[in-house]
Amino acid sequence: MILEMDRIMSAPVQIDLGNLAVGLATVLIAFITLFVSLKNIKSQNGQKVAELRTQWIAELRTKFSDFIGTVYSITNEVVTSTETAQSSTKLDQMHSDLMRLESSVTLFLNPKEALHSETIKVIGEIRGRLAIFSISSSKKLHDEIDDSARKLIENAQLILKIEWDRARLGIQKT
Repeated sequence: MILEMDRIMSAPVQIDLGNLAVGLATVLIAFITLFVSLKNIKSQNGQKVAELRTQWIAELRTKFSDFIGTVYSITNEVVTSTETAQSSTKLDQMHSDLMRLESSVTLFLNPKEALHSETIKVIGEIRGRLAIFSISSSKKLHDEIDDSARKLIENAQLILKIEWDRARLGIQKT
């Protein structure tokens, strides 16, 4: 038994270079295929994220627009009801809509980002001023609401621009 082992161990080894080359080429092709597949997956994921970000931007733009439109509708309704000395249940519904929109916009924003946080604050200030304005209809308060609404529009435009740039960069990277 020991003699046979010695004979097996000392047998000349032949390497078929052709088969070795084919084997190495197969392994190389497998690695190249893996690399290309991973790159394609990353590209597809980037495109999907960019697509979702673009949808998010459109929804956020609509929410900002609805909020600001409701702000102006409430101020107009307050002025009209003050002039006609009527109280309006429509105004109560508008305030409810405004609070719903405030919540919706706030959920779209990231409070950890400075501009988003400032925008959330401006939205809260507008809603608070509108609640007081609905009772007092003061000209000074009306002007403050207008100023805050303009500030909100500026912030919204900046946020939307920044997010659009992020989406565009995501598309270009893919």
